[in-house]
Amino acid sequence: MTHYNGRPLQLVAKMTPGMFDEEVKLYIDNELVINERSQPFGGSSQTFEGTWKGRKVVARATAVQKFMTSYIMVDVFIDGTLVDTLTI
Repeated sequence: MTHYNGRPLQLVAKMTPGMFDEEVKLYIDNELVINERSQPFGGSSQTFEGTWKGRKVVARATAVQKFMTSYIMVDVFIDGTLVDTLTI
């Protein structure tokens, strides 16, 4: 649970692997805000955009590899304000 403008928000990011790309979904309070596919050879960091209640939402997904583990960090911005960083 995170907060934006004093109100609590539930953020959920999901990535579904495909053959060459991934389906990226971001939900705010159970509302689908971003539903895009990643670029097949887009590098370790990609940006996805959507709109929630008239506000611009940006999710910046970055692949992280450390020794024996790998994961994706998703920075979520609403109208340019970093709201939360999620880990997938």
